[in-house]
Amino acid sequence: MFQSIPLWPLTSLRTHRKPFLKFSYVMILLNGSTPIVFAGTEEPAAYGELISIGGLGPGVNGKLSSTIAEILQTKLQIDSSRFYIKFYDVQASYFGYNGSTF
Repeated sequence: MFQSIPLWPLTSLRTHRKPFLKFSYVMILLNGSTPIVFAGTEEPAAYGELISIGGLGPGVNGKLSSTIAEILQTKLQIDSSRFYIKFYDVQASYFGYNGSTF
């Protein structure tokens, strides 16, 4: 069953005095039918990957992880100790869009 998860908490994160996310470029894939065994149990868990063209780093990643943990807890009842998120900071030329790269 698909459950809508609001992204508005992520808009409060800012880097270099600009909003962190431009929503016209945001894509999210949720797959609730994939079984996950995390720490040896089948209790609710999650795995995510966040890819950004610049703007990531230790401080920002921590804020994003905290915000995502709050969303997962409140909307999907997934405890923050039961998810991993992997951050990728890529060069614009390594990400294709609209027949070109950024």
